[in-house]
Amino acid sequence: MPDTNDQLAFAVPGVNRPIPVNPELTGIAIAAPVPGMIADDVCPAFAVTAETFKWNEFPPEQGLTVPETRVGRTSDVSRLEFGAVERDGSVEDHGLEDLVPVSDQTANSGIDPRALAAEMLSQIVTLAREMRVSKLLFSASTYLSGQVTTYDDSAAKGWWDADSDPLADLENARDTMLVRPNTLTLGLPSWTTLRKHPKMVKAARSVSSTGEGRLSIDEVRDLLEIEKIVVGRAVANFAKPGQDPTIARLWGPHASLSYTESVVKSGRAYSFCATARLGGKFALEYFNPRAGLQGSNVVRVGERLRELQIAKQAGWLFENAGAAPA
Repeated sequence: MPDTNDQLAFAVPGVNRPIPVNPELTGIAIAAPVPGMIADDVCPAFAVTAETFKWNEFPPEQGLTVPETRVGRTSDVSRLEFGAVERDGSVEDHGLEDLVPVSDQTANSGIDPRALAAEMLSQIVTLAREMRVSKLLFSASTYLSGQVTTYDDSAAKGWWDADSDPLADLENARDTMLVRPNTLTLGLPSWTTLRKHPKMVKAARSVSSTGEGRLSIDEVRDLLEIEKIVVGRAVANFAKPGQDPTIARLWGPHASLSYTESVVKSGRAYSFCATARLGGKFALEYFNPRAGLQGSNVVRVGERLRELQIAKQAGWLFENAGAAPA
């Protein structure tokens, strides 16, 4: 059990910190398994070196405005200047903590409660990031108004209807976008609907006359001529603490075409969205003598980052593609 006086001795270069980073618990937090997460695939991170930073937002009209190009024998040549709008940003702090009573640590249960706390906290912090990214990708407000296809249960039927044509929808959107997308992101309901749509099956397997069957991700990727398809499978409890659980999927029955840089090196990247990250995930630990008869260790897990919308024109949203709205 750490001594409270030791906490004040810890320091980050140039910044005194009252709570030390625990290397052992940090390693557990970083390695905590969270299967099915896709946030890092669709909103990749780039490193920043300070809490505040600058990043570039790309205007949609850049590269489309055509000036006079004819040049007279002695006249000036029309000049263009390309660039982005430089924005100021700052990372957000995200974290959770758990009290681990000393009596639990001496219970000889074969389980290290501090390690368990670090692992569970890390998983929920990761799940919270997944939730933020799903809202960013599946929200119409983050797209250009002309690049949102909304399906309902009347005239505009979605991919759940056998008479719809998801391949045409995706191809038309892909060919209309100012930048060719390289990523298709789907909630599990949309993926389940898309892969068994008879027109998709017939297009991918020309020998199939019935359109029955299920396509693999590779088959759909080849059909769409796109680099990457990712499927969001994460679930979370949307009920408030103390209420009955409401378990639902984070990635709903929607789909998104986007251009996403797989390796983002700086805030100057051209991508539908990206994440500014200051350092990695970490775990802190300190002693609270007032919690419990023998006191408690407090384990805290957090990360410092911010998800950014960078280029709206690099995305296209299909709302309610996989299921009719309730």
